[in-house]
Amino acid sequence: MNIRVEGVVHALGAATIECGDGTDWVIDYKAQSPYRLFHGRQVVARGVPYDPSAPRGRSRPLEPYQPEGSYIIGCHLRVSSLRPKDLTSDLELAEVGQELDFYGQLQRDARNTSQSTLSFRTDDLRTFLVANDPPGAKVGQTVKVRAYPIRMSPSLRKPPGPYLWIIIWPFSVEVIKELWDRGHRIIRPERVPEDNVL
Repeated sequence: MNIRVEGVVHALGAATIECGDGTDWVIDYKAQSPYRLFHGRQVVARGVPYDPSAPRGRSRPLEPYQPEGSYIIGCHLRVSSLRPKDLTSDLELAEVGQELDFYGQLQRDARNTSQSTLSFRTDDLRTFLVANDPPGAKVGQTVKVRAYPIRMSPSLRKPPGPYLWIIIWPFSVEVIKELWDRGHRIIRPERVPEDNVL
């Protein structure tokens, strides 16, 4: 059951949408989420309410679900699209699509621009321009990523897409340290498990 949600994004911890009726929808927990660029902005989102404790890919749509345990208690929404209610020239992103998992390689792409651009080539040979500067990105190395299809703001002079917002997954010690150095306080680097993967 796809629903429409309208409200203000708050992204100081988990990213949430606060609706006019007082409902808060948790939309993402990741420190590198593209939803953070919409903090304090009025947005329109579409998605499916879900149970965050269900196995990935098997969540069942639920009428507002209140999870227990290590998740924030509140309604959770798996976003299929999110856009600002009013697109202003200071926004980088015009729309964010549904989170997807890909395997592939990061590459430097010099087409259509005077400077090199980071791109991602999936294992099924599709190529996307990368909209962000993902911590842990290493050109030429095969990686698993969490990716969000992005429509860039028309006010930016960017090469034609398609674009992805990429998060290298799972985090390694190096990524955690890079995030920490960039000011994201998700986990102290010395608390990373011995296998170096979260």
